[in-house]
Amino acid sequence: MGRGRPVYAIQAPYLTACDSTYDSLRGLAHEYAGLIQGIQFRGPHHVMGWSFDGLTAHQVALCLQEQGREVGLVAVFDGYPVPLEETASALADHALLKAALSVLCGRDLSHHEVPANTSAVLDLVRSSSPAFLDLADNEISSLVATAEENIRLMTEHRPGVLRGDMTLFRAARDGIDTATGRSVWLPRLSGRLSVVNVDCSHYQMMDQEPLSVIGPALDTQLQYSDRPYEQGGV
Repeated sequence: MGRGRPVYAIQAPYLTACDSTYDSLRGLAHEYAGLIQGIQFRGPHHVMGWSFDGLTAHQVALCLQEQGREVGLVAVFDGYPVPLEETASALADHALLKAALSVLCGRDLSHHEVPANTSAVLDLVRSSSPAFLDLADNEISSLVATAEENIRLMTEHRPGVLRGDMTLFRAARDGIDTATGRSVWLPRLSGRLSVVNVDCSHYQMMDQEPLSVIGPALDTQLQYSDRPYEQGGV
């Protein structure tokens, strides 16, 4: 990313505030849009997010547009709406826990056995990364609960149509192929969809090597993001 362009991260409010709950991803995105305007009131506003937060970024951009704000770059890092027919299975208790642990452990655990008890969950998360070794039990439990809540919101979310363009960074080693990614996201845009293939898995996308590809690509996209929106095709 170029100099003089700060990047702000927004922490999920229910990570530290146990009483913070949202009926929908739209409600969460509305709060995020307010936080963004508290830092930068005037647009264009550039938003991006990985996985669950890719859908959040898309919805935040929609909220900003509904409030009359100008939206610039919208970048989604390997995040996709959950098909309606998969909603019930994705929301099953064991499926939610496995998906949450996959996010925290950085690998797909969907075909693994569910940990037998809370102690086993804590041990699994701690063993996955040195970053978790010194965390207290309640802190790890909060991370797991936050991941589960994110997945619930993502699964139930039905994205609206963004007025403008979007860039999709696709994890090329696993998951959804380019054609499917386009077919999933194009109905949620009125503009163009650019796809950047990154040689990594979904859970590696925020690692240093993939980010060395993503950063310059974002920088290039941002050079054009201040232009007024023009109706266009794919």
